Amino acid sequence: DVASLRNHPARPPGSLEIDGTSILSAISDPTSSHRQVVYSQWFRPNGRPPYSVMEWMVRDETHKLVRIRGEDDQLYQYGNRTYDEGVDEFAAGALDAVDQAAYDALSATLDGIVASTPYEGH
Repeated sequence: DVASLRNHPARPPGSLEIDGTSILSAISDPTSSHRQVVYSQWFRPNGRPPYSVMEWMVRDETHKLVRIRGEDDQLYQYGNRTYDEGVDEFAAGALDAVDQAAYDALSATLDGIVASTPYEGH
């Protein structure tokens, strides 16, 4: 879609379908919300599985869930739109109702993303 800023077609004729979301709204209006969550994954070693380390992260506007294979989940709360994630809410003690609801939603989202990701060894 960035190509459309210069009057180029978004995709060349005959190209593969792209599964994604345009960043054009974020470029033209930085205050817009065009995604509900941000997802990331990391693994080691590079290349084909098996991987000795697998990490996944999903974040919404207020919370971030980190899942590392073989370890307990980590949940962080972002207050006042800050970028400082603070302490792991699980390590700090029992979750309050807001954190529990955020964890349940982010965990279900992450489970769905990982289950739909076509790769070996996860």
